[in-house]
Amino acid sequence: MIAGLCWKGKRVLIVGRGAQGERKGAQLEKDGALVDYVDTGFEWQQLDPYDFVYASTDDENVNGQIVDYANAHGLWCASASYNEKASVHFMRSLDLGQLEIGFSTKHGFLMYGQIIEADLEKLYESKWKEKLEVLRLLRPAVKGHKEIMDYLMELSTDRLRTLADFNDKKSGVVCVFHSCRDEDQYEKMHDFCGKDTLVVFMDEPLTRLMEFFSLCGIRVRIVPMLVSKGSVYHKLSAIMERFGYELDGLLLNAHNWKALLHDIDRLDSVFVVHTSRDQALKKEIASYCRNAQVVEYNEAIDWNEGMMRIYPLFMNAGKHVLVDVAKQVEDGRAHGCMVSIPYSCLLDMEKFKEIFDANLSFKNI
Repeated sequence: MIAGLCWKGKRVLIVGRGAQGERKGAQLEKDGALVDYVDTGFEWQQLDPYDFVYASTDDENVNGQIVDYANAHGLWCASASYNEKASVHFMRSLDLGQLEIGFSTKHGFLMYGQIIEADLEKLYESKWKEKLEVLRLLRPAVKGHKEIMDYLMELSTDRLRTLADFNDKKSGVVCVFHSCRDEDQYEKMHDFCGKDTLVVFMDEPLTRLMEFFSLCGIRVRIVPMLVSKGSVYHKLSAIMERFGYELDGLLLNAHNWKALLHDIDRLDSVFVVHTSRDQALKKEIASYCRNAQVVEYNEAIDWNEGMMRIYPLFMNAGKHVLVDVAKQVEDGRAHGCMVSIPYSCLLDMEKFKEIFDANLSFKNI
């Protein structure tokens, strides 16, 4: 077990006043210890009044004898020449502000510790520093709530920073997506929603997030980034109701669907949608169109001999776009049709961005 010791007011004896003894004594004095020095030719009884003895003679055997004596008389001790029987083993320490690290090469290759120290400093700056700073800001609000603290520690630094901003303002906007494939997709969603918005997913512990908001007195607006009011929407709505929230309606209501599809509703357009019970989503989209075909991602498309444009009406370019819609495109090209995909998903459409921005500016939290 590694432990930090308080040296303030502790009586320390350095046995062997060489360069190493002087250096260790200076370090301990800096930490508040009362340090005395003695060279070789000492009497063993001289060690007895001290709390700690540091053996730093140039004779490894003498250092070993000092360790044995200290252990026999209940004194804490360490040795400049490694001795596994010593009660204290000093480690290389690294104070990085938000993080203090003690480490040792276990006497394997002492000089290599300098390289490890440099690597740890780089890792701290690139990965740990900002996250520790934000966690320190949030800790007073969640102290004593282990489950919420565990949840926060798993979040990325940018999401923690957003939560800290919400806590300062006691308000915020949360956009809930179905899922996220990878970091690139997350960045795309985050850029779309805006840096002041928290992006979360249905496969995350949303209950913990809402408990955090309740604990901190943060009032948020929950925006469902979903295409239809299916099972996922109702599951999200049930979670929000537990915390006294009424979930926003879908961004794409009848009016907004019509506005979104108006300019691309052409005879050479195909709108591809997710499957739904009784093809409800397909029928809804078809009711807004006059010219375009509407198909589910597992259905065949009626191809013509010219150019056709495929519009995947999915929030993100996930598996169904990358695999199923891609198969539909291959099928069209196999039929001799020139097929293009102007947009891979709704987030790529400027018109949908206009709808999103207008919706957020229209309603207050």
